[in-house]
This record gives sequence, structure tokens and C-alpha cells, in this order.
Amino acid sequence: MKYLYSIMFLFLVACGTSNQNEDGQSGQSDEHTRTSTMTGYIAEVNEEQVMVVEKKIYQPFSSIPIEEANEKAGNAINFHLESISSATNFHIGEKVEVTHGTVQESYPGQSTALDIKRVVDDTYDVIIQHDGIENAIQLELLLQAIQTEEDQQMRMVQYTVEGDPIFYTYSYKNDQINVLVDASEDQYGSKDNRITQFTCDQFEYYLKDQQTISFDLVGCDNGEDTTSFQVAEIKLSEIIIPFQQYSSVQISVGNNILLDTKDSKEISKVIDAIKKGDGQSIAAMTLMQPDGKLVLSGELADITFDFYPPGNFVRLNSYLETELSF
Repeated sequence: MKYLYSIMFLFLVACGTSNQNEDGQSGQSDEHTRTSTMTGYIAEVNEEQVMVVEKKIYQPFSSIPIEEANEKAGNAINFHLESISSATNFHIGEKVEVTHGTVQESYPGQSTALDIKRVVDDTYDVIIQHDGIENAIQLELLLQAIQTEEDQQMRMVQYTVEGDPIFYTYSYKNDQINVLVDASEDQYGSKDNRITQFTCDQFEYYLKDQQTISFDLVGCDNGEDTTSFQVAEIKLSEIIIPFQQYSSVQISVGNNILLDTKDSKEISKVIDAIKKGDGQSIAAMTLMQPDGKLVLSGELADITFDFYPPGNFVRLNSYLETELSF
């Protein structure tokens, strides 16, 4: 009899703990119970799906020959968007983390996105911290693109006092700067309007008394009383020559070349002298036309100064007196 009771007990326990419905599926489908995450770069995005790839690519994924796709893009997954309505707020090239269900094997893989969030990109994001700036060259690329009226995008990260990242995406297109602010990761901020968007007409910058440069957007349609928006305030010494690899420096006056060198020590000497220079705002000065120019050839962008002999330079609306003499 004890044996019979034991069998009945085990049968009841098995029935009571089963979470299957009539068609044999779990109460939550495997796709939702077995979740994974993928961190990568957005390669394609629309209202129905988003493609995320392992490596940052600089061309449309569809233009890459299939036999080269894995090498160039790495792992790639097409995520279908069933419960995510804000995916179109993301931009191609952004680094994100996707929480997803089961991946159907193919290339690209197929899955369903349960959540998408921005994550800090240490290589490509302009990161503003209390003790300095990282990847300032990306801000320079945006400024140069605006001057030449070329489409360009930059993402900036600033941290709250508590250490939570707030993401700012600036996209220049059709003579306008589109701004997207994502405060979703701010644990102590308002729960309303975590993602906001607006447009601005111009990007301006000027030197302040504290030897910092304020970068501001003006003519903004952001629904507030003010029509300006401060992008960042950065030390002059950190932004006047943004960090990157420089291969040469040339100083010319008309057809006369005063300096033209690829020597790394000479390049460093010029860079250090300019960074140590005493900056003045050109708004408070009356300047003649520059005598010449200085060009630093960089890996990602060339940096150009107006040159005033014997060793003074102008860039970012700032006049710098240095100890150099040419």
C-alpha cells in the first residue's frame, strides 16, 4: 500500500509542477525564458527589425559580398521588433546591447528583440568626464563636416553625479543638427520623457575666461523658453589639438614653407607649445588677415590653424600666443 501511495504522490507532484499547456509549450515560450544578450553595432534599422553586427562597419551591410560579410561584420543577427516601439530612435553605427530570445541559425541569424539599450562605446563615443574628455577627435569630425556641409553623426556620453550615462546623439543633415537625448540609464532622473528629440540651426563655440571652450547649439526647437543648448564645455588644451596620430606638420606663408617635417619629435614640440599657449577670445580682438597657416596631418582629420608670425595661431575662435618662432 505504501508503494501505491508513493506512486500516486509522485504522479500528483509531477502534474502539479508541470507548466505546459495543451499544445506542449511552456507557459512562456522558450524564446522568452531562454534569453541572451548581444553587444554590437547597429547596421540596419527600421520599424520592424534591427540588424546588429559584432564589428563596426562603414558601408551598408547589404553591399558587402556574402562571402566577405562574416570577416568584415563578424556575428550578425536580424532582430524582429514585436514589443519595442522606440527602435527607430536608434542610428546606424551606434553601439547597443540587445536582450533577445532563441536565435535561428542562419547568416545573418534571426531572433526577436526583447529589449535594446545604448551602451558606452569607449572607441567612438565622445566621453565627457569630470577629469577630462576622451575621443575628442569625433567632435572635430562633426565640426568639419558641418563646415563642408557633409552628413555626419556623433554620439556623446556625459555622466550624472551618481555615475549613470546619458547619451546625446548629434546628426548633421540637410543643414540642420538633429539632437537625440537618451536618459534611460539615469536611475535618479525623471521617469518621464526619457528620450527627447529636437533640431537646431547652428553649432557655435567660443573661448571662456576659464580657458575652456563652450560648444553650443543655437536656434533650437526643443519646446523650452531658451533656443540654445550647450553640447559641452571642454578645456582649451584638450580640444585645440584633439588626440590622434599625427604624421606631419607644415607651416606656410604664401608660397614660402617655414616648416615641413614628419619627425615625431618636431611634431610633438609644435603640439606641446600650442597646447601650452595662452588663449584669448578673438571676439575681443581686432585681427588682420592671417599671414599663413599651420596644418597638422592626422590619422582621422587634419587640424588647421591660421598663422600669425612669429609663433601665434588661431583656431576655434581662440588666439594662442606660443613660444614658437618661425
